[in-house]
Amino acid sequence: FGQTTGGFTLTSNPNPSNLGQAVTLTAGAVAPTTTVTFFDGGQNGTVIGSGNSNSGQVVIIQVSNLTAGTHALIACRPINGVITCTNTVNQVVNTPSAPFTLTSNPNPSSQGQAVTLTASPVPSFTTVTFYDGGSTSGTPLGSASSGTNFNAAVSITVSTLSAGTHTLIACYPNDGPSVCTNTVTQVVSASTTTTLTSSANPASACQSVTFTAKVTANITLPVTGSVTFSDGTTALQTVPLSGGSASLTLTSISIGTHQIQARYNPDPGYNGSSGSLSETVNGTSTITVSTAPNPSNSGQTVTITAAVAATACSGQPPPSTLPTGTVFFFDGPTTNPGNLIGQAHVTN
Repeated sequence: FGQTTGGFTLTSNPNPSNLGQAVTLTAGAVAPTTTVTFFDGGQNGTVIGSGNSNSGQVVIIQVSNLTAGTHALIACRPINGVITCTNTVNQVVNTPSAPFTLTSNPNPSSQGQAVTLTASPVPSFTTVTFYDGGSTSGTPLGSASSGTNFNAAVSITVSTLSAGTHTLIACYPNDGPSVCTNTVTQVVSASTTTTLTSSANPASACQSVTFTAKVTANITLPVTGSVTFSDGTTALQTVPLSGGSASLTLTSISIGTHQIQARYNPDPGYNGSSGSLSETVNGTSTITVSTAPNPSNSGQTVTITAAVAATACSGQPPPSTLPTGTVFFFDGPTTNPGNLIGQAHVTN
């Protein structure tokens, strides 16, 4: 029982092999239609396969699930009620030279953006599963197989990661605990929207105007960071967000049209955004009217002059923008203008 007979031999190729690599086991000198069983660990070891002899009186199988280390392989067959076995082959299985690692690209990413996860090297005929949660008990994101390739890199693409921080890992099954990569911390930034409003638009010169930027995101967490307010290309001030909003009050804005912008400077976990508006500031003026001659005689020509002056804000020099437009002259009370007696364009 279990004796070795001459000619009934076992060979393996390649030997040594790498973890996950397919190894061909060949048992020779087998009578036709004879079933040969292959063992890992001697005749009382683990059955790793079996087959019937072909016309060439050999039985061939392939195995790719041998763990790293040295394996005592043997093949046995029944002859007239007696189990005969081949020589023992010491199959050496080496681990890959490089560690099993996981990478993600891009990282950080934006919510909804496709992220490629790559695990390598992977043994042949091995399925790798990618998890969100740092272990095999996490949420499976997908899987990929190495096929016949040895030391291959396998990848999946995911675009469903929610905003926040994710601990990713990739694993494949093995005798005993799964073989897993390092963990990768994937940061997924939430999309944001910045809305800018004005307390007075149009506004008058010397009037205080408050600009408020409200930043919202497509997650329930409060948005943090700061907002930089600009007038055209000129930065005005950076204000921290409070409750998702930031405000800037300007007490003196020059006459004219201003392109006000609010740019959100995000904290980690958020994407930047901006909002803008066109702010119109109208100048104020005073009119002084004089006549000459005064008094005048009936039928005499009288020149009426309206002096229009821009109003200076308190503590500020006179505005550089001079008043323009048309002055209408009336004969009647100022509260309820009477008859229109003329008009003239303002000249400087």
